[in-house]
Amino acid sequence: MLGLKENNSTLNKAAWRLLREAKQSPDLYALYVFQLAQYGLEQGVRGDWPQNKNYILQNQIDLMWGWKPSNAMRWLATNPNCGVNRKEQEKELLGWLRAEEPEIAAAHVLNAIYSRLQAAIPYL
Repeated sequence: MLGLKENNSTLNKAAWRLLREAKQSPDLYALYVFQLAQYGLEQGVRGDWPQNKNYILQNQIDLMWGWKPSNAMRWLATNPNCGVNRKEQEKELLGWLRAEEPEIAAAHVLNAIYSRLQAAIPYL
């Protein structure tokens, strides 16, 4: 098997499709969902975070490249601010990725990352 096993998840497959739609070349050895988030930052997408906080999102993505992939995926889908369990959070994010254009989907992933950061660091 080539690449990360986590990239075989439905969520990462949806992110892969969006990256391909955006004419990107997904890296088999990095989580597609975070590659999509990186693409969004590079495209200047806007979301539910203050635009002057893009550097925080970039720093978090940069940190997660070094994380064990299963831990990064778990972190993304275990936001205590959402009020639902991990499976429901993954299902919601998957719905966004299936229904949207690459830039809009990337903004949803970035929203999820920023919200998760706010759960850990409330002053954001």
